[in-house]
Amino acid sequence: MAGGNGGDGIKVSGASVGTKIGGIVGGAGNTILNNAGNGILLEAGGERATLRNRAGGIPPTVIEGNHIGVTLDTFAMGGGIKLGPNGLTGIVSKAIGVKIGGTGAGAGNSIGANVGPGIQIEGPAAESNEILGNFIGAIRNAQGAILAGGNGSDGIKVSGSSVGTKIGGIVGGAGNTLLNNAGNGILVEAGDESVTRRFRGGGIPPTVIEGNKVGVELDTFAMGGIKLGPNGLTGIVSKAIGVKIGGTGAGAGNSIGANVGAGIKVEGPAAESNEILGNFVGAIKNIQGAIVPNLGNGGDGIGVGGGAGNKIGGNVAAAANMIVNNAGNGVTVSGSGRYGQ
Repeated sequence: MAGGNGGDGIKVSGASVGTKIGGIVGGAGNTILNNAGNGILLEAGGERATLRNRAGGIPPTVIEGNHIGVTLDTFAMGGGIKLGPNGLTGIVSKAIGVKIGGTGAGAGNSIGANVGPGIQIEGPAAESNEILGNFIGAIRNAQGAILAGGNGSDGIKVSGSSVGTKIGGIVGGAGNTLLNNAGNGILVEAGDESVTRRFRGGGIPPTVIEGNKVGVELDTFAMGGIKLGPNGLTGIVSKAIGVKIGGTGAGAGNSIGANVGAGIKVEGPAAESNEILGNFVGAIKNIQGAIVPNLGNGGDGIGVGGGAGNKIGGNVAAAANMIVNNAGNGVTVSGSGRYGQ
């Protein structure tokens, strides 16, 4: 039965520090369903909190092991999955240094069926957030099979005024799984001119997107060991300056397949100096390490338009992207987006 609250499920003031929501031990995670607002809202702190966090003087807020908008229920129809949409976003962080998920067993959150995005990072105070090891738009059942539970908008949405966000990573368990969301898998929005100036001057770290599965995932219970969960628009979209999608290190590339639109899009005049490196676009490596190539996206593999100085691939072998079986072009460059390798 639904019994949600009239506002957010959990709301944390920006003046609060070191808050822990959920955990990795059995029973520590919260189930947050059917609330009229967000599942979890972390508000921005003042300038003092920001300065203390930058200096390493306060512990981060950590959100681990929770079920938000979706949970397991052996009495529910559809393979034991219970949907309880929150009315806005699954998790919203407007604060500095928040860690959503983690790399340990049970640290990731399952975030699905919410009316808005799964996770949203927004506002100028939202620096250096980490999003690691979450299932966004899906959940694993008790046997380990992946069940669908898409959010009503983007899987992850990052405001252009937020800087230094890390989505996924190269260590085991750091990558997020983004399936079945109605919007994009990941959207990084354009920042204003002040963000552009700060990036050009070397004053802010880039947003980094590494090691994620977007639209596809490995699942031993699925046919061929691959679970398809198309996101409704593009796999990954950057409208911002200095976003790094993938990388040259082991495990840094993202696997992006089966999405309704393009695999990756870099678009808009603010989208300068993006790097797209070492990704599988229309493919994934299976558990044995073999490449499964027949997982094309519904548009171009990679589309770049608008901003200048964007880089696709590079002159070292690990920088090359694999771009196969997409319905459109492998790579399309238009407007003033002029750098393709």
